[in-house]
Amino acid sequence: MLFYDFFSKPSARGKYIAFLDDDDLWEPQKLEKQISVLEANPRIGLIYSDSLFFSEKLGLFPGSYNTAYPTPNLQVLWTLFRYNYIPVLTVVVRRDCLDKVGLFDETLRCCEDYDLWLRVIEKFPIYFLNQPLARYRESPSSLSQDREQMLTNYLRVKEKVIDRNPKFLKIPVNFLDPYFYNIYLKLANLHIQNHQIEQARRVLHRYREIRGETARYEKLRLSISTEQI
Repeated sequence: MLFYDFFSKPSARGKYIAFLDDDDLWEPQKLEKQISVLEANPRIGLIYSDSLFFSEKLGLFPGSYNTAYPTPNLQVLWTLFRYNYIPVLTVVVRRDCLDKVGLFDETLRCCEDYDLWLRVIEKFPIYFLNQPLARYRESPSSLSQDREQMLTNYLRVKEKVIDRNPKFLKIPVNFLDPYFYNIYLKLANLHIQNHQIEQARRVLHRYREIRGETARYEKLRLSISTEQI
C-alpha cells in the first residue's frame, strides 16, 4: 500500500492522506475533485468515491464497487457496520482525523481498511463523491483470498466495534444476525469443513455466549459430534 501525504511543509505534517496499491489506478482529476470538497467542508473527515474493476486482458468489467456495495443514503456507524462500502483506493482522509482515531491496526491480516473507516465514522462525518475516480486491478492473487483469514479478521473488526459501542448488543437480534452473529456460524462451518474441530468449537462457544442457542447453532454443534465419530 502506498500512502500519499499532501500539502506537506518542512515544519508541518501533510494535511491529507490518500491510499493506493501499486497495481491500481487513479483517474487524473481524482485528488483535485476530492480535496476541493474537503477544503469547502472542514467538518468532513473522510471522502471516497466509486471505483471500477479492470484487468489487463479483459479491460473494464461491468458495474462498479458501488454497484456491489451501495452507499446508503444515511452514512452512520450502523450502516457502515453492516458492510464495507468504502473502497480503499478512493479514500482521502484528513491527517488530523487519523491523529484522533489512529492508523491501520497492524495486527489485522486483512480488513484493516474497514477497521479504520469504522473508527473514523464514529467521530467524523464522511462523504461519498458519486463518480468512478479510481480503477481496481483484478488479479489471480486478489481473487484467491483465504476465506478463513478473511472471516476471522472481518469478525474481529466487528467485535472491536461492539467493544467500543456495547449498546449495539441491544439492537434486536434479527437486525444483528446477518451482519454480526451469523459470521460466527459461517466461520464455525468453515472450520468444520476443514476438519478444524477445536477451532469450530471455540467459535460456537463464543456465539452461544453472546447470542444464545439457536437452531443453526445446534445443527453445527451436532455436526461436530458427527465429524468426531
